Amino acid sequence: MFYVCFVIAIIWVVLAIRYCWKEMKSSEKFRTVSTSETGFTLLIISIICILILLIPWFRYCWKPEMGFIRWLLSPPYLFLRIMQTFSLDADYEEVMLVAELAEKSGACKGFLSFYTATMFWVSALIPFFGAWTIVGLFGNIIGYRLVTSRFCPCKEYYVFNGVGSKNIDLAESIWEAKKKNGEKAVFLFCNISETPDDKVLSTIRRIKGKYSDERPAALLKLISYDSGKASEEPQNESKEKKLKSIRYFMLENEDVNFDDAIMVLKTAKDFKKKDAKRVKIDILLHDNELDNILDAQEKNGIFVTILDVERLYAQELYARWPLFSGLGIDGKEINLAILGKGSVAEELLLNAIWMGTINSASLKITYIGEDAKTLERKLKMSCPGMFNSAEAGGEKLTPSFVKIGKDEDPDLDTMDITQANYVIVAGDDDERNIRTAMWYKTWVARRMPVTKQQPFIAVLVNDAEKAEQAKQLKVQESQEPYDFHVFGTDKEIFSARYLLHSKLLESLFQVQLSYNCNDMGRKPTEEEEASTWDQLNESVYNFRSSEASALYIVNRLYDSSAIETQMRQETGASRNASTTFSGSAQAEYWYKALYSNEVGAGSDKLNALIDTYNRLLEDEKMVQKLAKAEHRRWNAYMVSNGWITMTEEETKKWMETRGSKEHKDYLRLRHACIVPWDDLDSVSELKGRAPDFFKNADREIVAGVTNFIIRDK
Repeated sequence: MFYVCFVIAIIWVVLAIRYCWKEMKSSEKFRTVSTSETGFTLLIISIICILILLIPWFRYCWKPEMGFIRWLLSPPYLFLRIMQTFSLDADYEEVMLVAELAEKSGACKGFLSFYTATMFWVSALIPFFGAWTIVGLFGNIIGYRLVTSRFCPCKEYYVFNGVGSKNIDLAESIWEAKKKNGEKAVFLFCNISETPDDKVLSTIRRIKGKYSDERPAALLKLISYDSGKASEEPQNESKEKKLKSIRYFMLENEDVNFDDAIMVLKTAKDFKKKDAKRVKIDILLHDNELDNILDAQEKNGIFVTILDVERLYAQELYARWPLFSGLGIDGKEINLAILGKGSVAEELLLNAIWMGTINSASLKITYIGEDAKTLERKLKMSCPGMFNSAEAGGEKLTPSFVKIGKDEDPDLDTMDITQANYVIVAGDDDERNIRTAMWYKTWVARRMPVTKQQPFIAVLVNDAEKAEQAKQLKVQESQEPYDFHVFGTDKEIFSARYLLHSKLLESLFQVQLSYNCNDMGRKPTEEEEASTWDQLNESVYNFRSSEASALYIVNRLYDSSAIETQMRQETGASRNASTTFSGSAQAEYWYKALYSNEVGAGSDKLNALIDTYNRLLEDEKMVQKLAKAEHRRWNAYMVSNGWITMTEEETKKWMETRGSKEHKDYLRLRHACIVPWDDLDSVSELKGRAPDFFKNADREIVAGVTNFIIRDK
């Protein structure tokens, strides 16, 4: 029987493993099988195997004089004695037990020794696989409690309110950035009531993250221990670096994001301000009403950044490729065509209105899409100044709207866009965007002279793999590249570079700081810096206004001819006045100058560009020209956000009603400064200011551009 059961046990193990392997392969899960699943499977195989091997022991240990209970207990007891015998070279009595069993069963003593050793190792594996299974089932919970305890050595915590693609992509990006720098951080995923799917679970394990069904607000306990301990000792820079900090990224459903953010702020209402300053919240919201409600919350020092995915896409596009990128060498008009629909296309249109307001070229915008007429009606109600020059401070901003049928390609032959030099394809489907861009490229190429510059084409593609394919597309046998400029890829937007190490955030801070510092050439005081962060944190209006000014820096460099002047000098063409460079070449130069330091290239290029700009500002006419452009840009920015002018009569009544010199009506979205440049003096006088007060504010922004450019440290 020992021989038979041994063979049966071997057959069982082989068949069980073969079956499990087959199942895992057929379900395509064999690469992501969890620890608990593996441990549980091997545990079951081991238990059944040892039960088979124990059958002979029960058979040959039976003696008639034994009671049932004693018989049931005798085989395990005997089994333990025999294992002891083989492991410790026991005495003669123990050897006789084995010999007696061998004689009784008909098995040789050598085989019985081998049989016993097999049982020993299989039995030893049972607690091992059992522990493995327990770790798999409860390891995440145990680990979660350990890393959220006061004894965890890590000081940086990144908390995500779900396991959606945006949260996972961002967590992975931050982990890779930290790993590259040899730094460690804790990654926690909240609001997870069920085990994530295999792909997400694999990523969480790779970054050593933990997940829980807890609400993010519960994790504020992470900083309570350090704050209490640190307050007993003198504060210094080295000590501050050792304190725990927690950064929330709320990138899931908009309602969930809002609720989680409100709960965190309420939980932290009793925090000391210095402790709260180590907590940051990045929340993805689009609804204006939710923005306003969150903006009105008491933040108590917690810095809250409201993210809008459509605005992020627009910022990436216009920061990487400004609207003058489409201009040729002799270009005088930015002729923008947007082929798309939805909220992203709308945001691209609104941002283009103020980003394209420069001195060096006029601006024309055509919006083509199935929602064109719907969008036009909406904007006439929400942004009336776009369609009325008098309400827009004299700016003529009116874009044209062309409606096409659903899933219909536009009949470009009947549209006035043959002169478009900057084209954006931004529908709500990646593949359709790519196909539309290819079709447009072919259409326009067949109608343009060979010598004419092809239009700049930007394509919105969210999926990373499709984005790479779009960049590499070539035309049939000629292998001529389509030269698509892809933007809006979620994996790039929701990354450490864009959200954790944002030069734009640093730049907009410097813009806001300039309003608090009389002299940007000196180092600001701690009070001035703290006040600036508070101003940005307490008002979405301040934050986005400074953000827009920071984004517009590249246009000032272009308008001043600083980029072109520097490019002429570097190419040795400084003496040749006829040498010029296309808008695309200048945009590429600026981008490399700003970001090339990250890969070790010279900061000399950026420093030289800054020096060139400062030299050009020595000409008062240039300062005046750029200041006028800045005011026109601000007018257009305000109008694209729904504001209109407040007439002189309305301003007087408003100030009288308010009993102050207030010249902004936030409820009715009216502003006294939305007037032509030449009329600013009268607004200054209405407020009892010096005649040049508001004009000087524009001049200071122009002069301070080089202070707003963030150089790598």
